[in-house]
Amino acid sequence: VLVMFSVLWIPLVQMSQGGQLFQYIQSISSYLQPPVAVVFMAGCFWRRANEMGAFWGLFTGILVGCIRMALDFIYPEPLCGQPDSRPLVTKYVHYLYFSIILSVFTLIVVVITSLSTKPPDPERISRLTWFTRFETNNYVAGQPEEAGPKMDSTIRQSEGDELHRKDITSNITLSADQPEDGEVLIEEISNRSNASPPVAESVKKRSKLVSILLWFCGMEKKGDTETASTGKGLDNTHLLREEGHMRNFVNANLIVCLSAAVFLYAYFF
Repeated sequence: VLVMFSVLWIPLVQMSQGGQLFQYIQSISSYLQPPVAVVFMAGCFWRRANEMGAFWGLFTGILVGCIRMALDFIYPEPLCGQPDSRPLVTKYVHYLYFSIILSVFTLIVVVITSLSTKPPDPERISRLTWFTRFETNNYVAGQPEEAGPKMDSTIRQSEGDELHRKDITSNITLSADQPEDGEVLIEEISNRSNASPPVAESVKKRSKLVSILLWFCGMEKKGDTETASTGKGLDNTHLLREEGHMRNFVNANLIVCLSAAVFLYAYFF
């Protein structure tokens, strides 16, 4: 399907940017990538950016980019000697300059929308932005730090109540029946409690197609991860720090790569 779609898209590629494939790819990237990059950078380096700002920034930015891309397809660049009747935005604004304008426009939409709506909760941006990456607040399942001890005490209390009820039930059963019969009765009760209904078994047993689909989407053990995440806080700040020799090694490689890129650019320019 993708190959057939690509073949059918070839005439549009020939109509855009004079049929030059490299310029076509760069122009499409300039129309669709700036909103995504701006929203991502705003979410990383600005605490006040929220969900509404990201949504409307992406929506309006991609919409404007698609409009410019449609104009390039509808009004292709004329040949040499022919009159240029294209709109002004496609006639005088190069697609690389339009990328800068689109980035600024998306950033303005994100800032205005974020400031006009409710700010994000502190636990939602903890360790997710550049300025909060080293926070040590222990949020449990989206709840603040104070909710952790309360949840633990509640769980312990419920476990204690359940054990107390089990003791009372076993005592009543042993006192009502003979000792030897009591053991048999307790075993029957335990076997009944361990037995699961057929409905639960049918829910647990998924088809192979669904299992493969969930595995492909990375959702095979979603329930286990959610249960594990509710029981312990997020304490992964040590993953954000590097050892001294590894940091120096990575920085040295970065300097070498940047130097090679600058040399190649200056040489071929």
